[in-house]
Amino acid sequence: MFSSRSKSTDEVIVDKEPPPVVAVGKVDMDKTSQPDTVSHKNRLKIVDGSHGSNVINLSPEPLMFSSAENLFSLLVETKPKSPPLTNYINGEKAEQKFSSDPDFHFSKSYLSSLLEVKGTTLQELKTQHQEFVEKIHHLNMSIFGDKHKTIDGEGIVMVGGGRFSWLSLLNINQLRSTGCKLPVEVFIASEQEYEPDFCEDLLPSLNAKCILGYKELPIVKYQNRLEIDGYQYKILAIFTSSFKNVLLLDADNVVVRDPRHLFEWPDFLSTGLVVWPDCWSRTTHPYYYDIAGITVGDRPVRGQFMESESPEDWNFHDLPGTLPNPSSESGMLLVNKEKHVDTMLLSMYYNMFGPSHYYPLLTQGGAGEGDKDTFIAAAYALQKPIYQVKQSMKFLGYHDDYGYHAKALGQWDPTTNTEKHMPPYMSNYYVAPEDDDSQLMFMHLSYPKLYPDKLREEISWEQNGELHHRKLYPGDLPNHDYGFDLRMWELITQLICPSWRPNSDENPASVEIPDKLRGLDMHYIQTSQSSKECEDLFLPHLEYLRTHTATDDGVYRYE
Repeated sequence: MFSSRSKSTDEVIVDKEPPPVVAVGKVDMDKTSQPDTVSHKNRLKIVDGSHGSNVINLSPEPLMFSSAENLFSLLVETKPKSPPLTNYINGEKAEQKFSSDPDFHFSKSYLSSLLEVKGTTLQELKTQHQEFVEKIHHLNMSIFGDKHKTIDGEGIVMVGGGRFSWLSLLNINQLRSTGCKLPVEVFIASEQEYEPDFCEDLLPSLNAKCILGYKELPIVKYQNRLEIDGYQYKILAIFTSSFKNVLLLDADNVVVRDPRHLFEWPDFLSTGLVVWPDCWSRTTHPYYYDIAGITVGDRPVRGQFMESESPEDWNFHDLPGTLPNPSSESGMLLVNKEKHVDTMLLSMYYNMFGPSHYYPLLTQGGAGEGDKDTFIAAAYALQKPIYQVKQSMKFLGYHDDYGYHAKALGQWDPTTNTEKHMPPYMSNYYVAPEDDDSQLMFMHLSYPKLYPDKLREEISWEQNGELHHRKLYPGDLPNHDYGFDLRMWELITQLICPSWRPNSDENPASVEIPDKLRGLDMHYIQTSQSSKECEDLFLPHLEYLRTHTATDDGVYRYE
C-alpha cells in the first residue's frame, strides 16, 4: 500500500514491498544488424549535393537548423490556443494507486470527474492535434532528426548539463564497467551548461561526446513561443542524436549489464519501439482519446475487473483502444528513429505542450506526471506498433524501524525466456516458472540521485556519537553477480577521492577506471565541494561496502 513520497528526494516509503503489476507486452496497432561500436567522433556531417560530404569537428558551427526550423515553426503554428489545464473539479487530483491494487476502480466516470476540460477547449485541442498530425507529413522526414546529419547505427543517449553531467559521467563509467562499447551522446541544452573539459576531453576518452542543443536547434529563437525545459530535453536529445537506433537513458538510470543485445532483440526489430512499465494505474482523462481520435471499445478485454457487469467496476484503461495498465516509465526508451518518425514527432508535440495541456490530460496530477506516457500515447494515436515490457518493475531499497524505503526502480531485460512466456496481461496470481531466467537490466537511481553532497543522511546515521553505514540497495538481485552498492561507490570515489586505493580482496564489483579523479574537473563537484567528504564519509563507506556481503538482509535498527 502506498504510504508517502518525500518531496525532497521523491523517496517512496511503503509499509511493505509493492505487489506485482499487470503485464502488457507487444501491441501491434496496425493489426487491432550489429551495434556500432566504432567511436563516433566527427560523425556529424554537412551534406552538399554539389560538393559531397564534409566532416566537421566536435564543436560545429551553428547549423541553419533546416528540419528543426520547420518542425519548430509547425509546433508554434499548431500550438493549443486554449488556456492551460490547471483546474481540478473539487480540487481533486487522481488517486495514486499501484495498477494491481484491487481496492480502487479507475472507471470512466471517475477519470472524467477530475481535470476540468470545457467543451470549447476539447474541440480546440482536437482541431490543433489533428492539424499537427496532418502537417507532419509536409516535413518530409525520412528519419527523426536533422537532414544535414548522418544518422546511422546504434547508441545510447542521455541528457546532461549542470549536475546531470556528473550523473552522466557516473552512468557512462558504469556502462563501460559492464563491457559495453556502444557510443554515447550527452545532450547539452544551453551554452551556460557547456563544460569544455567534459565535452572535448573527458567524454571522448570514454567513446562519448556532447551534442550541443543550443547550436543544433533554434532553442533561443523559439524560447518565448515554446516551453523548452526539463522534460522537453529528452525528445530533443533523441532528435539531435546521430544514431538511427537509440537507447535513451535518464542520467540517473544506469545499466546493470551490457545492453548491446537489446538492439538485436526480435521484438524491437519488429516494432521499433520499446517502453518499460511504471507501477502506477493509468489515470488518463477519457477526453484525451477524443482529442487524439482514438476509438475506445465498450467492454473490457483485460484486467482484474473484466468479468464484472457494471461499468463502474471496470478500469477504463482495460477497454480496447486505451493505453493499457500499468503506466509507462520514461527513464529508458528503445526506439528506431526511422520506423517511428511520426511517433517521435507527435511525442514532441505532447512534450512541448505537456506542462500546459498534455501532461495533465495523460496523468491528471497522478503519480509521476511528466513525459512518461507521451511515447506510448503517440504510438497509439498513430496506430504504430509498440512493445511495453511485461515484467513488473521492482522497487529496491532497505527496511528499517519506519518501514520499507524504496531507493531505486529496477527494470528487467526483456529478451529472456521469462519475458517471452509471460502472459500478455499478467494476472495478480501469476507465478514465475522454476527456470526463471529474469535479469535486471536497469537501476533507476532516483531516491536519491547520486549527488555526493546530498548523500550523508542517505548512506549513514549517527548513534551515540558513532557513525553507522547502510546500503541503499541491499539484498540478492536476481541472476546478478556483483554488489551494486559497492560498484557505484567504487566509481564515485575513484572519480572524486584522491586517497582511493584498490580493493585488497578480489570482488567483481571493485572495478578500476582508467581516468581517475576526473570528476574533480566538473563544475558541480567543484562548487558543491563534494570531495571534502572523502576522508570522513565516502572512503569509510566504501570500506564498509567492501567488507559486507552483497546479500545482507538490509534491515536496519536504530535503537
